Amino acid sequence: MLELASFWLLEPSLGPAGAVAVLGAVNVFVALLVFAVAVLLKPGPEFSFALDVRKSAIQALEQDVSPMAGRPDASAFTVGEALVSAVVLPLLVTLLRNFKTAQSAKTELAETAK
Repeated sequence: MLELASFWLLEPSLGPAGAVAVLGAVNVFVALLVFAVAVLLKPGPEFSFALDVRKSAIQALEQDVSPMAGRPDASAFTVGEALVSAVVLPLLVTLLRNFKTAQSAKTELAETAK
């Protein structure tokens, strides 16, 4: 909102393009200031803890996804499972809900028509 108010304040004197240029320069300056502060600050202990948690999570995922011994199509099976759980099941749930609401609407229409 401050940006919009500043634009309206600057537009009569600088025109639309000038106001946008000034506000763009101010935004770049603020971004550079935030970047400089971020570079000067040292990460705290929670950052290293977060990296450790991330590494362990990635290792756990790699172990879960790695192909099983003696089963050459294991990676395709996990992709198929992911496809079914991410796409097919939500689609079926949505279709069933829509079918139920359509059936109840038909029933209500039939009852009101009698």
